[in-house]
Amino acid sequence: MRFSLRERKCAEKLLERALFEDKADKDLTSILACSDVFAKFSLRTRQDISVAGLEIVEMGFPKAKIELKCADGDKLKAGSTLAIVEGPLRPILTSERSVLNLLQRMCGVATMTAKYVAAAQGMVKIVDTRKTMPGFRLLDKYAVRCGGGENHRLDLSDMIMLKDNHLAYSGLSYEELIEKARKDFPGVPVAVEAEDYDQAIKLAELKPDLLMLDNIPAEEMKRIAKELSGKVVLEATGGVTLDNLESIAKCGVQRVSIGAITHSAPAVDLGLDA
Repeated sequence: MRFSLRERKCAEKLLERALFEDKADKDLTSILACSDVFAKFSLRTRQDISVAGLEIVEMGFPKAKIELKCADGDKLKAGSTLAIVEGPLRPILTSERSVLNLLQRMCGVATMTAKYVAAAQGMVKIVDTRKTMPGFRLLDKYAVRCGGGENHRLDLSDMIMLKDNHLAYSGLSYEELIEKARKDFPGVPVAVEAEDYDQAIKLAELKPDLLMLDNIPAEEMKRIAKELSGKVVLEATGGVTLDNLESIAKCGVQRVSIGAITHSAPAVDLGLDA
């Protein structure tokens, strides 16, 4: 996998900001201790990971020769080499922390996603949410795809998603809102959220593109899926963990959305070793 043009521009801006806040142009330690000799480093992982964001290595070390040893989406064991970096020493050391910070986050999201994908055992699609790091959304969602997951809506313009707050203050019923959505925004997918069996059955009659089952117990979700089989796409959402994912996946839904793969993914342990 490679960045799209938009994702690449996002990565470039984030890297530029990272170097700016690190005052990379005033790296006193490298000026003090390092002559600008030619150096060679191996970028290695110290844990099992799914890879995402390798283009950041190329962007972050523009004066160096980069030899990639893997590709985004690959799964690597601890001790594996992601890339060889060769070039002038000072620019490499100056950019090292910023590059690793970005790469460790992206690989972290991909690795977390891959764990959920494995736990789902092919029974359901694992999709992300908008619970991403502000400013990082394009890269977070790219990393989800590297981990084998799929993207939900990228932003608020991609889909109309009707929830209880919209209903409470719109003065309209779900039926009226869906009818208005079809008229005002033709072709835009419409999703609605149900909180129990009765509401799910009722909302399904309105033929939304996606029916989201929010924090509904597995047994109740199974009843809903059996009743609505083939009638609407069902997505389980809310409270999904690695421990309960298998039981949710067996309920008959087609998708499971998980905020944790982006908002709670720990950075992986990478190092640039001489």
